[in-house]
Amino acid sequence: MQTANRFLTTAQQYAPLVQQIAPMFQNLPAMWRLYKGFQSLPTSGAAGEQVVQQTRLQGIRRR
Repeated sequence: MQTANRFLTTAQQYAPLVQQIAPMFQNLPAMWRLYKGFQSLPTSGAAGEQVVQQTRLQGIRRR
């Protein structure tokens, strides 16, 4: 009986922690999709500027 009481006491202590963490775990798939989306964006800086210049050249060639 004493073991069961200790278990219930411990469970009650961790219940608020689990309630706070649960939404974060539920949002993990959406956060992963955002991460993957940002990975596919061109980088800012020299490589990003090169992509912009190539896009501008393609636009000029089409005219």
